[in-house]
Amino acid sequence: MLIDLHNHTKPCSQCAYLSADELVREAMRYRLDAICVTDHFLAWGGHEARTLARERYGFTVFAGVEATTTLGDVLVFGLDENFAKGSDGPELLRYVDERGGATVLAHPFRQGGGRPLWEWLQKQDLAPGAGTDDRRMTLPGLGRKPVLHPDLIHLHAVETFNGEVNASELAQAEQLAATMGLPSVGGSDAHVLRQVGRTATEFAHRVESEAELAREIRAGRVRPVRLR
Repeated sequence: MLIDLHNHTKPCSQCAYLSADELVREAMRYRLDAICVTDHFLAWGGHEARTLARERYGFTVFAGVEATTTLGDVLVFGLDENFAKGSDGPELLRYVDERGGATVLAHPFRQGGGRPLWEWLQKQDLAPGAGTDDRRMTLPGLGRKPVLHPDLIHLHAVETFNGEVNASELAQAEQLAATMGLPSVGGSDAHVLRQVGRTATEFAHRVESEAELAREIRAGRVRPVRLR
């Protein structure tokens, strides 16, 4: 089952230029079984898109949230809640995990939106110091054996395919997922029409609800897929 896990709609996401109707109609042009609407901070955009897609098109939309945290942006699935901007990252991961939801570290090395993660890595001595070209960042402190840092122990996956980041940043995300032994997922991160349907996540089992979506991510029965 192919699901694009990362999309935004207006007006819930102020940076988006896609209505729910436009997003759904465009997503249906590609070989997707479903999409997720993960608006910033607020869950209601996903709720509206889910209802519209079901009633008007018979298409499946799952609701999620993109939370901005001290660890960077985190996609949250399986909890029908809003999340304040600047949430404590480790605490949010723990909170979601304990309630059966799933968290995905979104575009962790994107130049325009991943600074909190870089800063966290530097504080943990897991990244080069100031003045180093961030695009060439490595994770020397973790070694080759998969190790999950205590602050990330409740994280479930890393977004290694994202339609809005370059090849170098994607490679770093893949390295992070491999080093920490976490599954990888993909999402278009669509904000405008041309960005819809570029990448997705293949689920080994069919999912029918947000709870099942979260369960499959937690179980690692997922892999990223590039569509175009």
